[in-house]
Amino acid sequence: MYLMDLIGCLEPREHTNGSMVRHLRSTGALTTDAAAEAMLAVDRADYLGHADPQLNYSDMPIKLGVVHLSAPSIYASALEALQVVPGCSFLHVGSGTGYFSTIVAKLAGPHTVNHGVEQNGELIERARTLAARRTDAHNLEFFHANAMQLHIEPESCAAADGGQQPPAERRADDEDDDDACCMKYDRIYVAAAALPEHRRFFKLLRQGGVLVGPFEAVARDGRLAGHQSLVRVVRTGADTFVETRLQPVQFAPLRQPSSAELAAMPRLALAPLVWCPHRHGRFPPKFRAAVRHLLWLASVDACHLSRLPRELLLRTIAQIPFYAFEAAPAHGGGPSTSALHAHAVHLVAHGRADGGRHDGGRHD
Repeated sequence: MYLMDLIGCLEPREHTNGSMVRHLRSTGALTTDAAAEAMLAVDRADYLGHADPQLNYSDMPIKLGVVHLSAPSIYASALEALQVVPGCSFLHVGSGTGYFSTIVAKLAGPHTVNHGVEQNGELIERARTLAARRTDAHNLEFFHANAMQLHIEPESCAAADGGQQPPAERRADDEDDDDACCMKYDRIYVAAAALPEHRRFFKLLRQGGVLVGPFEAVARDGRLAGHQSLVRVVRTGADTFVETRLQPVQFAPLRQPSSAELAAMPRLALAPLVWCPHRHGRFPPKFRAAVRHLLWLASVDACHLSRLPRELLLRTIAQIPFYAFEAAPAHGGGPSTSALHAHAVHLVAHGRADGGRHDGGRHD
């Protein structure tokens, strides 16, 4: 009780999600209105499942059984460092009950990818259940896997998903030739202490993308220094990254499987979305505008696209990469919608849109 009494002296007597956010604003952990509004919109208590409001909203880490949430101030610092803007794709390594993924979704919006990877099956089910209860979290997807199963290198790309997805689902993101088989993300948060070998996660960033997470410090002799820092990483080129230490932290470590365990685990390849009419709403605004433009052209009798079978046209659109019309959000810009017209014509001319088939397959 002494600890809780002390916390009560340091924080407001009111214990609500709103008072928690106001406290984070007053201490400077939250500095922007957008981040504060996102944290206000996602009630921390829902993701803890605990009845004590003082415990739910105190600025301290909480571990209740398999549920483990960082202190709100840590989430606030990470959120501000990520600088999430609408349209950002997001990967959460160690997503737990989905609390932080849901907060990021409030900033990134529904028209993008939001992936979580979590090794605990019970937490995966909780995260999916909590996301299903919300009307603003339909694009959250949670995958049951250890982070080391993430398929980052290209060697076994073709078999990375065990052949369970259709070939189009394994289509490359083509942004970098050296590791194009994996989806790249605009923002990544690592929720447990990472070792030097976990720097491999940096390769999952798009150029201009940002990763934030706790990393074990390394001494000059290459050994672990015995302390951790919250680190912000920006990918500036194919193999160049700029790292900034934000603050000292103390996180539980990412679980590192043994070599034998890792060899027995299937690889997890998080492929980019492939367009179809049912997924149209999850694509970026410029992509959706470009698709509308192309479908309108196909409805104009004077346009040569109107002579294409509709099924062939839809298959052609499905070949367009998720990020075809979006620059990295930090930089803005992107190709014009008319580029889709030229891209579609190119694909049809080279026979890539349907592999020579005109039998009207499914797209869902």
